[in-house]
Amino acid sequence: MAKVNELESQLTHLTLPVVEAFLCTFDFSCRQNAEFSEVGNTALFQLIDQKPDLYLNALKNLSQPNQEAVLALLSQPLLDFNLKHLYRKVKVASGPAREKDKTLAALKAGMKR
Repeated sequence: MAKVNELESQLTHLTLPVVEAFLCTFDFSCRQNAEFSEVGNTALFQLIDQKPDLYLNALKNLSQPNQEAVLALLSQPLLDFNLKHLYRKVKVASGPAREKDKTLAALKAGMKR
């Protein structure tokens, strides 16, 4: 929870290490914690909306299980987010192509739900 609060408080002045640490907090066991899931989801979607380039670069540095957990949240969001808007933001963002493609696919899957 501390990493989520840190991310939210620094949203305008984020660094790659802060975003990486935040994204590493997502794993499949966190889905059991309702409070973390809701707050974490909101912070994740705010991050992608405001700093899509930074998100993509941080995602690239995550382990495969952490990447899968983050992408699963995008494809099955717990709250109602404007996924089309996020899709457009990621589509024009600069960042690693592989992570961009994975994120776009996850957001597209989320839009179909």
